[in-house]
Amino acid sequence: MIKNIHDITLFLKILGKFQDSKGIDQTRLFFLIQEKPKLIQWNLELEDIFQLGISLNLFNQKNNHVILSQKGLDVIELDDGNFDLNEKQLEFITENCFFNNLNFSKLFDFLKLLKFDKIQKTLVLHPDDYPIPKKLPTELLTQLQIISIDSNLWKINPKYIQFIEIIDNKKNPITQNQLEILLEEQKRVGLLAEQLTVKYEKERLQKKKLSQESKSVQQISQIYANKGYDIESFSKKTPSLKPDLFIEVKGRKHRLMSFIISANELFVAKQLGKQYAIYFWNNLGSKTPPLSPTKIIKDPLNTLNIQECDNCLNYLISLEDLVK
Repeated sequence: MIKNIHDITLFLKILGKFQDSKGIDQTRLFFLIQEKPKLIQWNLELEDIFQLGISLNLFNQKNNHVILSQKGLDVIELDDGNFDLNEKQLEFITENCFFNNLNFSKLFDFLKLLKFDKIQKTLVLHPDDYPIPKKLPTELLTQLQIISIDSNLWKINPKYIQFIEIIDNKKNPITQNQLEILLEEQKRVGLLAEQLTVKYEKERLQKKKLSQESKSVQQISQIYANKGYDIESFSKKTPSLKPDLFIEVKGRKHRLMSFIISANELFVAKQLGKQYAIYFWNNLGSKTPPLSPTKIIKDPLNTLNIQECDNCLNYLISLEDLVK
């Protein structure tokens, strides 16, 4: 039977309401949950849903008692009163309970089969190219919105590509805690680099006496995660205030002179040509962050002479020669 991830909310709500310091007896937990379907009119495979919650580390079982984990408590904190999991809850479970969870290693092996498609701008899979094992719980991938299926084409949600790249690192496996720390640090450094870029652009335009353009610089990365760039700005006076400079921001915590550029970012760079630029910042972990980018790379596809390949998701760019 296909398990519905949303049914886990029954367990979370009842545990949150009735558990004590030791949790709640499993028999009582199941009894309380069995009362609910009489009202909502459907049947639940309680044991299957229960085991899914255990696998996702949303609650733990010990001595026939069940108790919410910290992750389960965090999911409850995001509750908006509806029965189904909301977007924030689904995203939290996906990023914190699913990825790098060895309970789902077979699904990870499946995800690593997907290849980047330049037209779709994400990882894709044609089921005809790979016979999907019937017992593989791929429905969990669609329920968590990791994968969408369109005309028999399986597509990865672009915001989860970075997670798939991390689980694909067989030589250096990392723990869930290490993954959370790594991703959080990446977000923090990336956000700082974007904020510094916005400040830099506004000041640069003000110095050119382009006041309206300065006020119109926008950080769009928080709204459009897969746009292929982070900042919309201006290279000259533009009466229409239509952006003509599109900036992808790269940040490093230390004095490293390299960064990763994705195939999607390269695709957008190719479309925009000289209107596309990379602002690279390093040493952002210092007490006094830099005031200007370490390097500004205009038209990076040609400037960096990147050799593209059909199945490459990312490219490692070294700037050692460019900054001398």
